[in-house]
Amino acid sequence: MKIYLMRHGLTYHNLKYLVQGSLSDIELAPQGFKQARMVKPVVNGLNIKHVYSGKLIRQIQTAKTVSEDLKNIDINSDELFNEISFGEFEGLTCDECFKILNARLNTNLVGFYDDDPIVIGNAFYKADSKGLSEDPNKCADRCLEGINKIMNKYNDDEDVLVVASGMVIGTFIYKYCLHPEVFSMKNCSIACVEKIDGKFVASNTFEGLMK
Repeated sequence: MKIYLMRHGLTYHNLKYLVQGSLSDIELAPQGFKQARMVKPVVNGLNIKHVYSGKLIRQIQTAKTVSEDLKNIDINSDELFNEISFGEFEGLTCDECFKILNARLNTNLVGFYDDDPIVIGNAFYKADSKGLSEDPNKCADRCLEGINKIMNKYNDDEDVLVVASGMVIGTFIYKYCLHPEVFSMKNCSIACVEKIDGKFVASNTFEGLMK
């Protein structure tokens, strides 16, 4: 079985470079719907039998749009695939957040597109004075739980598309997969995950789109 982990399309927060996590249920911007439609040919070329998403509106909207041409497909939503929580930092600009993180932790993080998602998640988790940010290892663990549920439910020849968010996908791939370097934070990026000889192996299916 192949699990295709896809990041959602561009949101209104993405347009403003604002941090959004599980506490920010932000809809897709028009460009986000356009991105999802652009990726439909890629998805149509895969052997997708089932579609999942998290419970956030941006994930659900992307899943519905990108799977429009698939026949006899239901979209299942599971909060195990919700984005990580960034706590008090949600709604701030990315630049503001990384300045605060680096000042509070004496680090030199650059941004979501440049640094290891586990390292980024740990920084938010440690720097959040309100204790609302999620431990990135727990985020990866719940994504693993969701993937194992899917793999136990369906046959080996039934490939599954899971539309989630950047950090929940990234933390899982970096913690549990061989070849984590294939992970992309671009909108609508798709990483393929397979279990081979008892180990998860990640490969790149679609690099994703910038706005």
